[in-house]
Formats: sequence, structure tokens, C-alpha cells
Amino acid sequence: MQIADMIKEMQSVVISQPGPLDGGPFRGRFFTDYSAGPFKDSAEVQDWFNHKLDTSPFVLTHQDISPRNLILDHNEEV
Repeated sequence: MQIADMIKEMQSVVISQPGPLDGGPFRGRFFTDYSAGPFKDSAEVQDWFNHKLDTSPFVLTHQDISPRNLILDHNEEV
């Protein structure tokens, strides 16, 4: 439940432009080994993803919620 709440909180942050917050190319499992972009607008992102991107607003997301990407405190809270 705690991770789901964190994901909801991240997705509440609406950003003005697609891509990494610091700009630059997209990297990660959805893109090639050589990255992609930067994309100037949602039309370019839609071209890249074709059917994967809907028209919802851009929100902050991690895309790789796995145990290796979670940090627990001394109470084992994320």
C-alpha cells in the first residue's frame, strides 16, 4: 500500500514537457540502448510509442518499481 501511495503522489505532479526533468534524451527499457529524443512535444512521443501513449497529462513516474529501487529506513518503511 505504501508504494502504491507513493506512485499516486508521483503521478499527481504534472509536468509541462515530456521527458526527464533535467531535459535530454529518454533512457530505459522502453527505448533503445542509444536512448531516444529529446522529444519536443507529445506528438513526437506518440510517434515513438505509437500505441502505448494515451492523451493523459504527463506525470512524474519511475517505470521500474522493483526491490532494487526501493530504500527502506530502520523501520523498514520505504
